[in-house]
Amino acid sequence: MLPIILLPLMVLSVSLAYNPLYEATTTISVDRTKASSPVLMNISDPSNSLILERRLKSESVIRDTILSTGAVVGFELLPTEEKSNVLRDFTNRVRMTILSDDMVRINYKGETPEKAENVLEILVGNFIDEILAPERVRVGDLLASLGNQVQLYSEQEKKANERLSIMQAKLANTTGKSREALLKELVGVEFNVQKAIAQKDLAQSEYEDLLLQSRSLMGGQFHNEPNAIMWIVDPALSLSTKRDMTYHMQILFVALQAALVLALVLVMYKKLTDSTLKKDSDIYDALGLKILGHVPNLGHVESEGGRLIITTQSKVL
Repeated sequence: MLPIILLPLMVLSVSLAYNPLYEATTTISVDRTKASSPVLMNISDPSNSLILERRLKSESVIRDTILSTGAVVGFELLPTEEKSNVLRDFTNRVRMTILSDDMVRINYKGETPEKAENVLEILVGNFIDEILAPERVRVGDLLASLGNQVQLYSEQEKKANERLSIMQAKLANTTGKSREALLKELVGVEFNVQKAIAQKDLAQSEYEDLLLQSRSLMGGQFHNEPNAIMWIVDPALSLSTKRDMTYHMQILFVALQAALVLALVLVMYKKLTDSTLKKDSDIYDALGLKILGHVPNLGHVESEGGRLIITTQSKVL
């Protein structure tokens, strides 16, 4: 019975010693109409969802998250093999689920609810940055090209205006056929000025729109960012509360009830299966003396630990 009595204490000790992992979750939305990546245009496709999951669990994303959150103290100082083990353990705590064509759920398990939420927020931010990196490169190249166009058209406009001013000054001192020829040339220069202005304004407008998109790509992880392609719908939320002493007391109470039930079952089982000899008739049956037709006086008969102890007196037959 002693092990049964100690059972609740053993369960309580295990409960106190066990360090559970707490899971946090968050959701990401994708605007397929603004994405140029084929993966983001159809995230529910199994091959595309696999690509997203690999990017989420890539070494660069996991490593940046560990360093940003301090999840592993002295990570950079660890030996290569131990680093690999840490990265693998961290990766196993991350889970991604495709909810629909434009919704992704990401979960992470941490040592405490607060830590799980904090790490998940950083992880999702790094993941979005990783996914949008090609978009940022593409937009950056377009920005550079449009910037060069704006500068080129501005220079063309400036040169055309300078030439126009010179020709207008000449026109005042020119007469006859020379004036007519100069007027025709002047019209062409004015056309070039207007053309350069129109091209510059168009390039400038495209540049400003693209610049707005680039700002969204650089830090656009929320829906209120203009031209956002991916954003966090809800902040990271823990799915379970921290286990305090009340939880451990509940475990102890359940263990006490289980120990009581087990003790009662064992007592009943022992009683039902008890085969020890308790009465004289049981002893006679065990010795097979009834078949003689006459039960001799065996004297005082006792049972001790399943053994028969018979005390007899000498008698002349």
